[in-house]
Amino acid sequence: MKKYTGAIALLIIGAVVVGGFLWCAKHPTAVNAALSGKSAERKSFPISDAITIQPGYVQTLRYSFPADKTPGKFQGYWQVEGKSGHLKGATDDTLTGFSLLGPNNDALQKLTSPTSGNFSIRYEGGMYTFSFENSGFLRSSPRTVTFTGTYQPDKE
Repeated sequence: MKKYTGAIALLIIGAVVVGGFLWCAKHPTAVNAALSGKSAERKSFPISDAITIQPGYVQTLRYSFPADKTPGKFQGYWQVEGKSGHLKGATDDTLTGFSLLGPNNDALQKLTSPTSGNFSIRYEGGMYTFSFENSGFLRSSPRTVTFTGTYQPDKE
């Protein structure tokens, strides 16, 4: 009986070793990452901002990312609340304008009377500026903009 128990234990250990070897052969990136102490996933940079824009004002959000994490993809969305956010005096959820400027101040997006928007940018360095406008003759109430995005570098 002891001979069979030892043989079975040896067989199980052999199967685990062979199975582990086969798994490592199929997943070299995960093995290299585990051995180097790094995650196999590229680190993303989540962004979450909320700003309140008073009537008659323009507010900007500016983003850039570390040079050693460039290039990558910067994407996300934003949404405006006025009336739906129960802001005093707001009769709608619109801004009077929105613009997205690239690193050379070139206009990548421009919207009139938006309530929301999304973006997907191939980021290769520099500063990107999101400009939210709540100005105009009839503006008498604030607007809140909720901004959500992610930057995903191409490489770790």
